[in-house]
Amino acid sequence: MSHEAVVIPEKGAKIAVVSKPTVDAQKDEVQVRVDYSSIEHIDKNQAASFLYIESYPYGLGKSFSGTISQDSGDFKKGDKVAGYSYSGGAYQQYVTVPSHQVTKYTTSTLSDAEISTIPHAWTTSYTTLFFTAGLQLSLSPTEEQKSEPIIIWGASANTGIYAIQILRLFGYNKILAVASPRHFEKLKKLGAIPFDRHSETIVQDLKPYKSKRVAVFQADLKGYDNLIKATEDGTRVTYIIRAVPDNIPSTHSFSRTVVFVVNKEKEVGAGATSSLGKAINEGSLVLAKPNVQVLSEGSLAERVSKGFELDGTVEDGLTVKFN
Repeated sequence: MSHEAVVIPEKGAKIAVVSKPTVDAQKDEVQVRVDYSSIEHIDKNQAASFLYIESYPYGLGKSFSGTISQDSGDFKKGDKVAGYSYSGGAYQQYVTVPSHQVTKYTTSTLSDAEISTIPHAWTTSYTTLFFTAGLQLSLSPTEEQKSEPIIIWGASANTGIYAIQILRLFGYNKILAVASPRHFEKLKKLGAIPFDRHSETIVQDLKPYKSKRVAVFQADLKGYDNLIKATEDGTRVTYIIRAVPDNIPSTHSFSRTVVFVVNKEKEVGAGATSSLGKAINEGSLVLAKPNVQVLSEGSLAERVSKGFELDGTVEDGLTVKFN
């Protein structure tokens, strides 16, 4: 049995559809019929710059929702799942991945297409908050830890929106969300305290909280300067973007979190999918981008290419129908 997949055939080449063998699930793996896979900015960048690609052909796609196609362990044929793929790509009709990279959902207020847009951003946020190279927050916080002020800089980004929800899911209750004022209402509903990133008083506004944990999902150099001034000596700052100040003060600890670490850190990846499944099944999850466009016309490569064209030009979420 074989199926279609969207790949970068070789460095410098345009994306193309190829036929791949459909791999049966082995022990601790699942085979999933991919129903939807979301358009992610990182895939668009990889298709243009070939970043983070070690070998070709390279399978694109990070997040998916789909249906278990073979009985495997606790997963039964027909189960609905959502998950991520950072080694083989999710832009294909079938994907076989380690079982800890997916989570089963039985009920949801969200559609399968909407759910497909979540796993990559959710896993990135989870890794940033809990991984040893991230903020190193506790998965079982004490009451004192739950009230520790945590700054989310770039809180309106997809990853920022999910970081807030993950923190709330684990009981953290003092979340300081830095974003533009037009996002304040949504941030308040999620349980965060919003702060205007454009405000001339942002440093004075944040300083009384004496925060020593900052997760950066979006920031310019001025933002970094402000967050350093607004936080205590010994503050741990973790970021997912590549642009950081040239001169980082010795008073603060800076580290970059790269989500691909979950390929090696099984417990981190499993924690991400487990918490995602809990949020979906509880019906409490709020989409970062509430309107999702489904791309279903043309070949699979044409659908993905159309998604890359739309990415950054619309506020909607984008996902490709694969089956």
